[in-house]
Amino acid sequence: MDYSFYRTLWRGSWRKRLPPPPGVYLLPISSWYVAGPSRYLIVPTLPEGLRYAVDSGAYRYTRSSGHYPFDFSDYLAWCQTLDPAPIWVAIPDWSGGRTAPEPTWQRVSSHFHFLAALYSAKFQRLEITHVQQIRTALMAYAVWDHFRSAVPCWVPVLQGGKTATDYVWHARLMQPLIEEMAAYYGPESPFRVGIGGLVGKSASAVLEIVAAIAAVLPGSTFHLFGWKLRALQEMPAAFPKCIAGLSSDSSQWNGQRVRGKTPGKKAWQESGLTQLAYAYCMALPSYEARLMEAWKRLQSLPSFPVPALDEDPSLLERLRVFLRMREFLNAQFRDSPFDLVNIRPAEEDEEDEEGLPPPDITDLSTVYEIYHAIGPQARFRQASDLWHRERKSFRLVALVRAPLDQLFERTNSIDSLWTENEEVVWCRSARLRSSSVGDVFVSCESGKAWMVAHAGFLDLSHTLDAGAVAEVSGVVLCDDLSSTSLELTEKPT
Repeated sequence: MDYSFYRTLWRGSWRKRLPPPPGVYLLPISSWYVAGPSRYLIVPTLPEGLRYAVDSGAYRYTRSSGHYPFDFSDYLAWCQTLDPAPIWVAIPDWSGGRTAPEPTWQRVSSHFHFLAALYSAKFQRLEITHVQQIRTALMAYAVWDHFRSAVPCWVPVLQGGKTATDYVWHARLMQPLIEEMAAYYGPESPFRVGIGGLVGKSASAVLEIVAAIAAVLPGSTFHLFGWKLRALQEMPAAFPKCIAGLSSDSSQWNGQRVRGKTPGKKAWQESGLTQLAYAYCMALPSYEARLMEAWKRLQSLPSFPVPALDEDPSLLERLRVFLRMREFLNAQFRDSPFDLVNIRPAEEDEEDEEGLPPPDITDLSTVYEIYHAIGPQARFRQASDLWHRERKSFRLVALVRAPLDQLFERTNSIDSLWTENEEVVWCRSARLRSSSVGDVFVSCESGKAWMVAHAGFLDLSHTLDAGAVAEVSGVVLCDDLSSTSLELTEKPT
């Protein structure tokens, strides 16, 4: 059985002068998301040839609040902007170990939540862990059906509660999808099945969970999210032989918490190296050596037996209903799949102001229409051709009276929401994202249009032939991180 270790990397780990050592890495999007009034995702400039995967950050976001602070379209656009492309990308899931109780009633803000609630009620899966499992399964099926080729390889994630029985229930619900994905990608691909919710579980519990899932999905490769060195060292038996391969990730390799010999000091402070240099040059080799030693010990132990699972009399009916829901969602959202997978919590919905028309303005000088890119091909991209041939990828969100060279600053939330600026004549909503690359400013007086570029503006009146760039204003690049920032979409209305 092959084993591979994914080194979890945080936002501060990218430095031009100190590239990461060769190996395979895991980028959790949660580390690259910046909260606040503007809300944006940092896109790192990755070293050429870097091998890595992407994690959706379910443990951080959905374990306590039950929702992500960004939409799936933002997650997908971030993954597609990364260069080189990731080996595989985890499909957003909901952590089965969520501790906050589910309210007795709640507003249903989408077909997605509505169908998950109906399915939970029909089959009496009303505990929060069960609801999270159904949401995870619905998202996995929807992403696979509508965005199959959007990334090199999607990885579904199984969730559960405290017992292996919960994971078996979810694995059986996801089995048709997982078998379909495995056949599509092939045995030589990086495809695997993620297993979440393992943080805090004992080594014996993890072994029982993985063995039970292997009984449903024999021959699969599994990735254990957040599975640390200590858990591997405490394993009482080897994993079942029917498992094709195993991988895991952890951020503990960086050695930031290792204490030094001097009271009050960490080991990296005593080494004379920078924190990152110590992590790469000393902590990482030490951690991986102990990891491989523990894996070698595990391989010498007898294999844990694959359990004989009890028959589930409701399985066929449960799958029949779920797959009919899949057919319904495919038909209902064939032309607008983002309307299905872009999920925001109902309590964050803003009052819809879309019905308010822009005010009548007699003086059109220095008044500009602000269009936000909303289509998957336009968002965060300098896609000037889309403005001419696919105008539906852009949405009018505001009218602003300001010179062109000040528009970018006036439509970015810095100390407060930009919609509160006095230059804003009209806006569609009080909470709009900041302007970013791919958005378009149109002069109400002349009708000329400019697209926000990576540096300055792109004059769209010339993009069909010359493609001239006017150096007026720019997007700030983060030199320390060797990265740029991508603003998130406004809340859907």
